[in-house]
Amino acid sequence: MTREERSGGLAAAARVDRTALFELADRLAAGGVRVVEGPAPAMVMVELESVAGVACLAEVVVTTATVERPGGRRGWGCVLGYDEAAALAVALCEGIDDAGVDDLAASALATEGAARERVSTATAATRIEP
Repeated sequence: MTREERSGGLAAAARVDRTALFELADRLAAGGVRVVEGPAPAMVMVELESVAGVACLAEVVVTTATVERPGGRRGWGCVLGYDEAAALAVALCEGIDDAGVDDLAASALATEGAARERVSTATAATRIEP
């Protein structure tokens, strides 16, 4: 799993499996952690890729946080919307090598992918062919 997939999966876990995310973050925080940048709102641009190219769609609110573990290893979290607890939990998980983190990220990505597929299938069934 790449670092980008892991980060995306952890952000997905904030949406689809909050209980598991918070339990994992609590377990990982037991080793000690320092909050470098507390949860704070920010704005990011959402881009839409199409056959015509990339277009800026809209700005959305995200919440970010940064933590540091003993030894100097940092973790950064970013979640959609204003969600201080989830941003901190993602930062706690992102900053450590742990199989449970990768498993949670992969599971959350799979859950969101399956949900997208169900919506796509249901939408396709409503198309009227000329």
